[in-house]
Amino acid sequence: MFFNAHTHQQDDLHIGIQNKYPNETPAETYYSCGIHPWYADNWTDQINDLEKHLKNTPCVAIGECGLDKLSKVDLDTQIECFEAQLTLASKYNLSVIIHCVKSYDVLLGLLKKIKPQVPLVFHGFNQNIAIIKQLEPYNFYLSFGKSLLIESSNAAKALLSLKKGNYFLETDSDSELSIEDVYQKAAELLNLPIEKIKGNILINSKAVFHVEF
Repeated sequence: MFFNAHTHQQDDLHIGIQNKYPNETPAETYYSCGIHPWYADNWTDQINDLEKHLKNTPCVAIGECGLDKLSKVDLDTQIECFEAQLTLASKYNLSVIIHCVKSYDVLLGLLKKIKPQVPLVFHGFNQNIAIIKQLEPYNFYLSFGKSLLIESSNAAKALLSLKKGNYFLETDSDSELSIEDVYQKAAELLNLPIEKIKGNILINSKAVFHVEF
C-alpha cells in the first residue's frame, strides 16, 4: 500500500491525506483541512468552519496552511491566519501540513516564538539543507513530491540528508504524477527497496496522523 501524505485528488487505490478547504464537504476518508495563504484574506470568516472539520474523526491534520510571499494576501494577514491555525493544532493535538513559499525566514521566526509541540509536515519540500538544520528544534517531517524526480534538486539532497527517516511522499495537486513513481525515485536515491520506504512511511503516518492501514 502506498501512502500519499498530501493530495488534492480523491484516490480510491491508495491511502492518503486528501486536502480540503473549510467551505468544502468533509471527506469520508482521511483528510486535512486548513486555510491556505492564498485564501487567507477573510480567514476570520473561515475559522469556525475549519474548527467544525477538526472535530470530525477523518480529519487528521490542519493544512495546508502557512506563508507564501507570492500570495496576493498581505503577509501580516497570512501570519495572523497561520498563528490562529497553530493555536487550533495545539487545542486539538493535530499535526500541521505547512505550505511555505519564499517565506522561510518569517516562518522560522514564528516557530521560534510560538514553539509548537505538534508535528509539522513541510509539504512539497524543495529547500536547501541549511533550512533543515533550523527545523531541528521541532518535531518536523519533510514531504517530497514532484521535485524529487528532478536530478540534483534540493529535494533530492534534502531526502538524502535526513538521518531519522522523518519524511513522507506526496503528489500534491498534480493529477498526472503517480505516487508510485515518487516512491520509486525515493527508493533509488536512498538505495533501499520500496518495501523499506513503505515501512518507514507507515511508521511515520501512524505517529503523525494516527492513521491505520
